[in-house]
Amino acid sequence: MSELFLLNGYAELNLIISLKSAEVLMEIVTVAEMREIEREGFEAGTSYEAMVDMVGKAVAAEVDRYPRGLRITGLIGKGNNGADTIVALLELKKRGRAVRAILIDERKEDIYEARLRMGCVPTAALGSAEGGTQVRAFLSETDMILDGVFGIGFRPPLPDRCRPLFRMLNARAFPARIIAVDCVSGMNCDSGETDPDALRADQTVAIHAFKLGQLMGSAGAIGGKLSGVRMRLDPELPVYSRIRRRSLTQSWVQARLPERCDVSHKGAFGTVRIFGGCEKYFGAPALAAEAAYRSGAGLVEINSNELVRRCVASRAAEAVWDTISDNAGENRAALERKLPDRENSAWLVGPGLGMGNLSTTFLDVLFDPEILGRIRTPIFDADALNYLSDRREILSRLPSGTILTPHPGEMARLCGCTVADVNRRRIPLAEEKAREWSAIVVLKGAYTVIAAPWGETAVAPFANAALAKAGSGDVLSGTIAGFAAQGSDPFSAAQLGVWFHGSAGEIFRKERAENRTLLAGEIPGLYSSLFSQIASDYQCVG
Repeated sequence: MSELFLLNGYAELNLIISLKSAEVLMEIVTVAEMREIEREGFEAGTSYEAMVDMVGKAVAAEVDRYPRGLRITGLIGKGNNGADTIVALLELKKRGRAVRAILIDERKEDIYEARLRMGCVPTAALGSAEGGTQVRAFLSETDMILDGVFGIGFRPPLPDRCRPLFRMLNARAFPARIIAVDCVSGMNCDSGETDPDALRADQTVAIHAFKLGQLMGSAGAIGGKLSGVRMRLDPELPVYSRIRRRSLTQSWVQARLPERCDVSHKGAFGTVRIFGGCEKYFGAPALAAEAAYRSGAGLVEINSNELVRRCVASRAAEAVWDTISDNAGENRAALERKLPDRENSAWLVGPGLGMGNLSTTFLDVLFDPEILGRIRTPIFDADALNYLSDRREILSRLPSGTILTPHPGEMARLCGCTVADVNRRRIPLAEEKAREWSAIVVLKGAYTVIAAPWGETAVAPFANAALAKAGSGDVLSGTIAGFAAQGSDPFSAAQLGVWFHGSAGEIFRKERAENRTLLAGEIPGLYSSLFSQIASDYQCVG
């Protein structure tokens, strides 16, 4: 439930934001940008003490969603993270919760430690003579731990004094749920680098904005479920205009869904042309076709070989079919017939295409500048990306509006680096390559990155093993193509596709309470409930 505070003349509505149903935009910031937000907020009239008070109470409201009766212990560091956690404990105590505090560091002449004593919160000090015994006693009677030890200024490695405690908690010697305040202790909030003994949280409550490092590197694997609380600072702070990264939210998606007039026909909702499928991966184009149709496209055409058509035509009964030949001249003539491209169309090239002679012969023709430059919205996935990785000079002449959808392995081949390099720098790498290739780059994986060449970036709020199945990428690219064909600009189409694909996984996990059995072919069938949930009614005029 939201809490209303009056601070510095502002009515502060501290909205608790879940990434699974986020309605308020959350920026994604570097540590320097977060410091700038705080500084400009202070200069605009919100004191640092007021910010700490807002944050602590908002964190308490998030924690207070959990069942009553839980015993809560805060791990308190010497910085602002510790202060936020102290305020949260005091607020939770007011709400009738049983709270305790463990001081990891001494807070000398500190107003927040004084408030802790005045609030009669039982406290143990890790560094005191009896600290070890008291700490173990506290933790043995704890159901939830608030991690407020280190904040955004921390850089690994951890100090040795913390390692025994953190190792004990990570081993779950005490079966308590761990909630990190703003970030897990032991991570670099810019790079995502983590200490081997960094605390492993079940949930992270980000403060005001998600930190860049939380969505990259090893940090993404130890932060648990991401959620956020947002301070109501002056919305006109200059720093906001310089922040180009944001989380992808349901409200953004709802505002940008293509309109769907009842007085219409299939041509009004665009054509998706899919070029893919081979003897080894014959199901891929059918998966992409269903996803394109389920996202709202009016017509889907699958271009493949005759064997693929015979195998999966019944699976893609609504699709029309055309043939990919092993003859370059025949392929050129077929592509010329499809050009000049219609305004509301998208070409998806690569799902299951393979790298045999037939596919290479076809791609040689398609990537001819005279053909490539006339395709309105080309989307390259899977084996089209593998083809490009061996011919990187083509990346410098992709047409405007091109969308590339690599997973980390494909991205590594395109960039000439390792998968570890890609995962370590997911967001900045996608941004760099979007600029270099003048293309929309959709770097798939946990927290999928959608980067535009002009410097804007969206990051999907989903990390869900349910989607880690063969064919899932074909569904995603088909979904993106479906929105592009309906008239969404390429950057919006990519974001819409990523959101629907990720949200379908979240629906499955919520309904089934597991993340193992979802098949790629089941993902598009979940889109209907998402449209029902978010789509506005549109009226057709004239």
